[in-house]
Amino acid sequence: MEIINYTVVRCGAKTDRLEGASANSFRKAMFQNVARTVQPGCSVILDLHGVNHIDDNGLGAILSVMQAMQEKTEFLICGVGENLKKIFQLTRVDGVLRSYENIAEAEHEAWRRIQKKRAGAQNKSSIQKIIEYLKPPSHRAAGTVH
Repeated sequence: MEIINYTVVRCGAKTDRLEGASANSFRKAMFQNVARTVQPGCSVILDLHGVNHIDDNGLGAILSVMQAMQEKTEFLICGVGENLKKIFQLTRVDGVLRSYENIAEAEHEAWRRIQKKRAGAQNKSSIQKIIEYLKPPSHRAAGTVH
């Protein structure tokens, strides 16, 4: 298995609740310390182990961070307890955020997604070469060999 870069953010280390002011602090810290500094292609794993309650502010904070990072990173969550699972199901967030039991499972999924993206990029490149080859000579890009 290839080594991938990832950042683990442990949310439940300081609080068991992600709501109101703590959600705003979380969002701010994620944007200042993670979203702006994470390298493209790096995975971010949000570990919610120890978080027992989340409100709409907490859900909004997680979703806004995920949306901000989705262009350059894989954003995964793990350690979601039963209380959070119920909240995720009731709010239908579980359809947007798939959670993993632990960091190891999330890391494996991040690796799988990166491999899938790379394979897709290689396939796209091969398809582009075939399309270029099939074009009439007058429509080919300069420097293309037939």
